[in-house]
Amino acid sequence: MGGTITDERPVAAGRPGQDVIEGSSQRSRDWLYRGLGVAFVVVVLAAWWGFSGRVSLDGAAIGDVLTVPGGEMRVDAVRPEIMVHSMRGMPASLMPDALPEGFRRFSVDVSLLAGRGEVLEYGPDRFRIGGTEIEDIAPHRVTFADADLPGGEMMTVSMLFEAPLDVEVVWLTFEGASDKVILEGDLGDGHGDHGEGLGSPNIVVSIDDFAYENQHLSVPAGSVVGWVNNDVGIPHTVTFVTDGPDSGVMQPGSEFAVALDASASLSYFCSIHPYMTGTITVTDS
Repeated sequence: MGGTITDERPVAAGRPGQDVIEGSSQRSRDWLYRGLGVAFVVVVLAAWWGFSGRVSLDGAAIGDVLTVPGGEMRVDAVRPEIMVHSMRGMPASLMPDALPEGFRRFSVDVSLLAGRGEVLEYGPDRFRIGGTEIEDIAPHRVTFADADLPGGEMMTVSMLFEAPLDVEVVWLTFEGASDKVILEGDLGDGHGDHGEGLGSPNIVVSIDDFAYENQHLSVPAGSVVGWVNNDVGIPHTVTFVTDGPDSGVMQPGSEFAVALDASASLSYFCSIHPYMTGTITVTDS
């Protein structure tokens, strides 16, 4: 009776358990691909949103040369309003005005160059600051008036501005300029350094190489004279021989200023290096 034994049971068309597993895996992969697709779209949109936001804030940088009607303009420096001490007898007309709560003050130095054969018209009303939440703020105080700059001549003007503390990006514009200038740097924090005097000096004495630049000054009454310690790694002072404010120790980069309201002959020196001396002659304005 011998013979080959064969299994004649019908072969199953498939294994239900495996089909369930494979179907579940396929759905998981589908959801994974969909999730990755959504994430990619989100990333692209976020990048586009950030880029478009940055584009709206694009502008020239401090030190860049811009074309303006009649010539060129360059922002040279931006700095917070520094403390200014008054000599005795300062009249009420020169007393500082209070800084509004929530604001800061900073000065902007701008160089103007009139083109050859052209005239560059300038004045306080041609300058404005704007920002992410502000626009068209005029200078709070200036050291110049409306004037015409003849062709080929150059000059530097200074302006003091006020801006809210919560404005993150501030820029300067000049009427008719080719671009705006983003004012990056220290714009002040609104705490104290503004409250003792007139703000930005209109005459600045550099302290460098153990000497006062412009060692002997003659200035009109009403001037604000400032000193900046540019000596690398060396502290100095500005100490008046007669009654007057004392800068205290000025570390490199520190600033100090005084407002001079009446005619006088003043002498000062560095208390750390007494051989460093200077004089100021204040004349009737």
